Amino acid sequence: MLSLRTVVHDLGQLPRAFDSLRWFVNVTLSNLCDPTFQERLEQVLTEGATRSQWVLEWVETVPYDLRNVAQHVRAFRQRGWRIALDNVGADASSLRALAELEPDFVKVGRSLIRGISTSASAQRLLARLVSFMGSPDAVIAEGVEDDEDLLALREAGVALSQGYYWSPSLLAGQLEFWHAWMTESYLRAWSQDDLAVVPNRSCTRAPYISLDMDGRRKVDVTG
Repeated sequence: MLSLRTVVHDLGQLPRAFDSLRWFVNVTLSNLCDPTFQERLEQVLTEGATRSQWVLEWVETVPYDLRNVAQHVRAFRQRGWRIALDNVGADASSLRALAELEPDFVKVGRSLIRGISTSASAQRLLARLVSFMGSPDAVIAEGVEDDEDLLALREAGVALSQGYYWSPSLLAGQLEFWHAWMTESYLRAWSQDDLAVVPNRSCTRAPYISLDMDGRRKVDVTG
């Protein structure tokens, strides 16, 4: 929690232009089941942003009781938190969690995203997932690294993605410099009438930010 508090403080020092950021913070089942976690989380997160900016991104790599998870997720929802489900499509359990938890956002794992430009079936699956979620901004593709996959995602209706195409993980203090560089690249491309690649990486909409609580103090940028 200390590392998260540090990141929140750093993000709070960003200019007001970043006030519309939506921040994702990773949580595990042990976090959700901790009776003190929600109160401690609220104390930390509301120091740097309004609750509407925060999304709890549930990540889990060990077996779990989905009914137990759903019960705890409902408790967080009742307090006004929004929920994201990580690594959707990686296995059958993630699809069951999608149906049971009804998350506000889903992140689709790189195992499905990488090379999607050459897979018509994966593109159809993504298009149906966007339809299921009801918004192109509710589906976030992970692991995007090239123009071809990004274009395929957009044709499937996926509006948001993250990966090395946009940026490696950043320290919170580096975000302002990244945003300035991306904006400059976007404007320069327009001035040169070179619209093939760089404008895809523009920050005309507020990026999504993912935070880890494992001490890495990193920011994942989603465009």
